Amino acid sequence: MSAAAPAAPIEEKPLSEVERVIDTFVAPSKTFTDLRRSANWLVPFILLVVFGVALVVVVDKKLGMEKVVENGLALQPKAAAKLDQLSPEQRASQMETIIKFNRVVSYAFPVILLVLLVIFAAVLLGTFNFGLGTELKFNQSLAICVYASLPGIVKGVIAMLIVGAGAGENFTFQNPVASNLSGLVDPSSHFLYGLAANVDVFNDLDADPGGHRLLLPDQGEARHMYGCGFRLVGYLGPGDIRSGRGFLLRYRRGSAI
Repeated sequence: MSAAAPAAPIEEKPLSEVERVIDTFVAPSKTFTDLRRSANWLVPFILLVVFGVALVVVVDKKLGMEKVVENGLALQPKAAAKLDQLSPEQRASQMETIIKFNRVVSYAFPVILLVLLVIFAAVLLGTFNFGLGTELKFNQSLAICVYASLPGIVKGVIAMLIVGAGAGENFTFQNPVASNLSGLVDPSSHFLYGLAANVDVFNDLDADPGGHRLLLPDQGEARHMYGCGFRLVGYLGPGDIRSGRGFLLRYRRGSAI
């Protein structure tokens, strides 16, 4: 009696760009599996840019960059003390320079985001291909990073609603929403403050390894890459700009004083 032939694997229906974006939030395994078929990341990147720039516009119009800079200085007592040691004219000149720099960097968010995504994609590519023995392509790695950043939009929308409602007096781009433990730490301790800021509701939600994985075929066996890209969400979302833009803003405040 001959053995029954193994059932052919059922091929999943290809997802549209809209479906992939939606599934990033509700069924991320489908989105990341579909990246095997097409690694197009333009649509999610446009969404990141739109919501990122929208956040900057809302903050600039409703709160003002001067207030954002003052809030940032309040978290850096040493830098604020150096500014206070200047004459009123010098302090005003320095503040004007810092505010202008902050505005330029904030509106340049799309360029900064793309550069950071490319850097992280290169790091992931090396990790997957050399560390885990896979054959991931750079465009797939970049697509993972872009799609993994999408949940940060939720945090950006919350920040916009808070600022738009006039309740964002303590807003900073580095920590736009109080969804982490940074409020329990002295901000003058930058290391501890950074660690506490990363213990975030959004980070924990987006890093669920149970379903966020990319299935890479043609390796002799199926390899499940658990949510490596999703760890980027805490750093690269438009609502959580602790990444390159936050670094540039902090760097400028230090160099200008």
